Amino acid sequence: MVFGSGTVLLVIVALLQLAVLFRVEVATTVPSARAALIELCKPLRCAVGWPTRADLLAVVGTELQAVPGTDILELTAVLRSRATYTLALPAIEVTLTDTQNRALARKVFAPADYLAASGEPRSRVDGGLAAGADYIVRVSFEARGLTAAGFVVYPFYF
Repeated sequence: MVFGSGTVLLVIVALLQLAVLFRVEVATTVPSARAALIELCKPLRCAVGWPTRADLLAVVGTELQAVPGTDILELTAVLRSRATYTLALPAIEVTLTDTQNRALARKVFAPADYLAASGEPRSRVDGGLAAGADYIVRVSFEARGLTAAGFVVYPFYF
């Protein structure tokens, strides 16, 4: 009886450890388990994030405009999720290029950066990018002394 109870307890502990270890995969596969995983992680100080799959992201539209009379550039980019589940919000890299398509400068915007630029709360990071959804990124940045002929926008995960 004692060994049977101990075995059952050890199996439960092992399942809980596996759930914590593979929490993102479990939450993606079984969305209804997300709330339970979040509660399980609270005392362990872990987080239940969204999957990071850059191969399932696409940039479907971009625009870069100079603010007249300044060195400020305004970027608008439309990101599209091709996933069938929610993805984490990616970081965005903007590379300014010359006429030979050589990089002049790069700037990386973390999700918190572009959310703040558009006035959205930092907690929006926790919402992720819904399956099949588009997200419009709008940011401004300074490009002092640069005369760019082109640009590239690249979403990625740290």
